[in-house]
Amino acid sequence: KDWLIRIQTHQQLYLLRSELVHLADAVSGLLLSKSDEFDALQHLKKYYSGKNIHTDCNEFVDSFNKVNQELNSGEHELLQRISEEQKLKEDLKMLQQKLNSSLNSLGYLEIENAANSLLNPTDLDAYSREEANLKEEKTTLKTRLLQINKSIDAERKNDQVDKSIESCMIELEEIKSSIRDAENQRNEFSGKLSANEERIKSISRLQDEIGKKIEENRPWKLLNDLIGDRTGNKFNSFAQELTMSKLIKLTNVHLLQFNDRYILSMPSNGDEDLVIIDGYMGAERRSVKTLSGGEKFMVSLSLALSMSEMASQQVKIQSLFIDEGISTLDPETLDQVVSTLEQLQTGTQKTIGIISHVEALKDRIMTQVQLEKSSTGFSTMKIV
Repeated sequence: KDWLIRIQTHQQLYLLRSELVHLADAVSGLLLSKSDEFDALQHLKKYYSGKNIHTDCNEFVDSFNKVNQELNSGEHELLQRISEEQKLKEDLKMLQQKLNSSLNSLGYLEIENAANSLLNPTDLDAYSREEANLKEEKTTLKTRLLQINKSIDAERKNDQVDKSIESCMIELEEIKSSIRDAENQRNEFSGKLSANEERIKSISRLQDEIGKKIEENRPWKLLNDLIGDRTGNKFNSFAQELTMSKLIKLTNVHLLQFNDRYILSMPSNGDEDLVIIDGYMGAERRSVKTLSGGEKFMVSLSLALSMSEMASQQVKIQSLFIDEGISTLDPETLDQVVSTLEQLQTGTQKTIGIISHVEALKDRIMTQVQLEKSSTGFSTMKIV
């Protein structure tokens, strides 16, 4: 925030500096000839309304230099903090690598796995308290046993050996029994800790096996994500998308023979209509609805030819009829379309029929079926 304030102050000082330049120009005007003295004073008053211009200029310059020094100092401090931040990031990255290395040496792939393998904090705290209590009880029993032995020695010295030994033996047996109970409890807890360590190792092995199984089943999961659906809709959509993609590729091959301006493309961003890429407008994407009548006819004809090729893999198609629409083409495009249809007829031996009233087509089509109206209200058909 302080840095932004300094930058804003710096910008304000640049504005003040510009005003000082104007003031300097006004002062220079004072040095003009006496005939221009009045104009120079008016020009100076326009930019300066103070009392002592020299004093104000010096104060502005001093303020500018002071803030400029603070700005340079702030820049140095910013660079230093950026350097410190970079060093901290490097240290953090190094510590992360050490942590990952330590976890890998213990057989853990991630820190979450290691955390999940730890004992429940409540159970661990209870085991720790129980172990501390057993150690304290063992120390107390050893201290009492030492005191009893000292008492036995003292009784022997005082000729009260028989009585002291009998009572001490009973107490000694009680102490030994307590020690055995404590050792049994300690062994029980040790067994639990060992069993817990074995469970941790077993969990780690299971996690490794799960990771391997997940990796082995990754292709099936990917396939399920792509086409898995109990209704079959997802697979149908996937297959239709592949078919549409192939159809568009074939369509663009035919469309290129008519005109090199447009390329048909799949809809995107939720669009339902097909889109065309206009090569003459910087590869602009727009709906096929924006095409003119003749352009739509060329796209439709290209689609029809492509579908005919795709369907011919299963069903042999020998005929192709083109209805009205060709009349909307300009002469140059009409000539390209007819030439392409002639090449198609020659190359595939298909029967291609064009239904149209365009007179220019009569010279290009060798075999014609003409329909002529008569005055009786009927029409006659003849083959030319």
